[in-house]
Order: sequence, then C-alpha cells, then structure tokens
Amino acid sequence: RRMTTLVACYGGTLATALPFPELPVAQGPADWTLALAAALPAMRAGRGVSQLRQGACDLAVVRHADGLRFVHSCTGAFDVRDGGRSLLCAPAPGVLPERLRLDVLGRVLALAAHERGEACLHASAVVAHGAAIALVAHKGTGKSTLAAALVRAGARLLGDDVVPVRCTAAARSVPLALPGVHSPRLRAAVAARVVADDMPARPSYDGKVALEHLAARRAATAPAPLAAIYVLTAAAADASHAATRTALPPFAALATLLPHGKLGALLGGEEAARQLDLLHGLASTVPVHALAVARDLARLDDAARTVLAWHDRGAEPEAAAA
Repeated sequence: RRMTTLVACYGGTLATALPFPELPVAQGPADWTLALAAALPAMRAGRGVSQLRQGACDLAVVRHADGLRFVHSCTGAFDVRDGGRSLLCAPAPGVLPERLRLDVLGRVLALAAHERGEACLHASAVVAHGAAIALVAHKGTGKSTLAAALVRAGARLLGDDVVPVRCTAAARSVPLALPGVHSPRLRAAVAARVVADDMPARPSYDGKVALEHLAARRAATAPAPLAAIYVLTAAAADASHAATRTALPPFAALATLLPHGKLGALLGGEEAARQLDLLHGLASTVPVHALAVARDLARLDDAARTVLAWHDRGAEPEAAAA
C-alpha cells in the first residue's frame, strides 16, 4: 500500500500516493486526492471523444457518467471525478517517473481545474506589486525564460506551464491566478543567463535545467488578482526597445487566447464550449497585450525591468510606457 502525502499546488492541498518532490509539503484537509491503480475501472456511458496525435503519442479525453477520462499512450490513463476533486492514475508500463509527474501536474490537474470551472492557461506567471502577470506563448518561445528573468529582477514566480484562473460569475470582476508549480525548465544557455544564486537548478530528463525549491522571496504561494496577460512575440535583436506592448480589444484578446488554453484541442464538443466561455470571461475582464521582446539574451534583464515598471503603481506614467 502506498503512503499518501499532502502537497500544495494550484491554490489547494493534494493528498497523493504519487510522490511530487518538486511540490512543497502542505497541511490538511485535502482539497482533492490522487490515487494509483493498475488499471482504471470500466467507463459508464462514455461520450464526446476528443483525440490528438502529439509526436509519437496518442492522447484522448472522454466524458463519461463519473467525470472525465484522459488517456495518454506514453504516460498512462487518468480519471478526473467528483467535480475534479478525485483523481485516479494508472501509469503506463515503464514510464519515467518525472514524465508521469509532469503529465499529472500539467494536463491532469488542468482537467481537474476545468471541472471546477476554472480557466487554465498554458502560461507562466509571476507576482509583482501585489498582482499576477501571466505570460502565454507557444511551447519553446520564451515564456519560462522571461518569467525567470522577471523573478531575477524582483518578481515572485506564481507558476510555470499551467496557470489556473478562478473567474466565476461571483468573482468575475477580480479573476484570481492560482499558484502552480514553481519548477520551470530552461535550456542550459538560458539558465546560465537568468538563474540567480538562490534559484537552485538540476538537470531534467529532457536535457533542460529545472529550477526547484525556490527561496520564499522568489516564489508566490497564494492566489493573486490577475492584472494582465501578455502574449509573447519575438522582436528583432536590435529593436529600439527591449520590450513593447500593444493592448488587444476584447474580441482580438479572446481569439489570441484560444490557442493558449492548456487543454487546447484535447477538449471537444461541450467541453470546448465550456472552455470558450471561461476564456471569454477572462478576456473580457483582464487586459490582454501583445508583448514583443527583443530576441537577445543580453537584453533580457532590460525587458524584465520594463515589464515590471508597467505594473509599478508608483512609477511615473512616462517611465512606465514602452
């Protein structure tokens, strides 16, 4: 019988039979549970299959009578039940433990957040001047890099890869970004540039460098009001400003955010409609900007300082503009 431990993530406490060394130990009671099984029980009244091919792996999500089932041919099968509060994991034979954990912390807990009515962005987020800033971008385009630079410049990391946002009708005026996993993975050359002495790093299974166990002054562990969402684009290395932003009107903001839902094409039918409604509420209440950052690691610190200045309420308007 596996021992259950309590860890903190996504604004709550998870009682888990799967070890998560990258997550801080928490106190009860548990908000949701993760159990392990050799196989998942048979589904009752499965419907609404969404399928996706990703590299050599096949992914699928099915709505059934007891919740959602996610199947990843390379990592395992997962049930999300009881409104997202109960998770059951059947690992694939021979799956690397770190890869299994990443899938649970990514897609599986994103599905649980979806069941709880929270929007999930494929993003990194930091807290600065009392509010959260989310950075969305396609994989490999620099959101974790900029987030690490913002942390080095004085912000605190709220989460990497998945940013759940609580944006219910009762709290729509102030959406809250929830704390996630404080363990971004960076290319070695990037890590050498942006990692400070109190930002411990270790090699990751995929050849990258993973930050972990950040000092308290570097990590935000409580929900924070979401002040802005930035959609990253690359500017020329010799652009006149290290970072510039352009505000997007609500319709353009929604169209821009849609590809950056963490679950993306995995959700079809009624689930896609729910995701659209959640992202619409987010785009209608939170400023969304296109953010162009000079493609030059030597200018990354300048870009981070510029972004933080935009959110410094004590700064002069002229100094905070880009």
